Amino acid sequence: HFLAPFKFFRNQTRHITWRALAVYEDTGLVVKVSLESELILHGKKIETVQHFSGLVHLQPTGQGGKGKRIKPPQWNGSKAVSAEDIYRVYFHGPSFQVLDSVERNGDSVLGMLRNDLPPMTSDGEPLTSIPALVELCFQTAGIWEAGNTGKLSLPSSIRKMKLFRRKVNGVPVFAVVKPQAKEGSLH
Repeated sequence: HFLAPFKFFRNQTRHITWRALAVYEDTGLVVKVSLESELILHGKKIETVQHFSGLVHLQPTGQGGKGKRIKPPQWNGSKAVSAEDIYRVYFHGPSFQVLDSVERNGDSVLGMLRNDLPPMTSDGEPLTSIPALVELCFQTAGIWEAGNTGKLSLPSSIRKMKLFRRKVNGVPVFAVVKPQAKEGSLH
């Protein structure tokens, strides 16, 4: 659940607190996580803001899809929204302009990853996940919502996201987002 954006104001420092509580369940290790920060208000009063909360289900290395082949989604391309049009609306810098294009596919929306992304880190260390792929999912969902509601935002929550430790190797990579309406709002 994404509750409040984390921003810096007037170049002031902010204290953040990551909380993580790991518990073994029948399905494996589940970690309850949250991110909070302190914001100093005008009267020097400190306000604690919760930005994020969620559950992370972890599996041992080697489980969760290794060697599993998934059929790629059917990309039509004829009614796709181009990156040029997307980033006229989105205010992302070059490192986070991850979408090549977006299109509707039945009850889903597909986002195609750009194949010329700049490196995310300069130290050459491999990352546990690829942040650009998470961003691909967020932006694909955001473009769908903007086109359907006129609201420009990122999702307020995610029911499920699967991340696999894998390098992006030049083949097309897609986000498949299946929005759900619940009590008048999108999820």
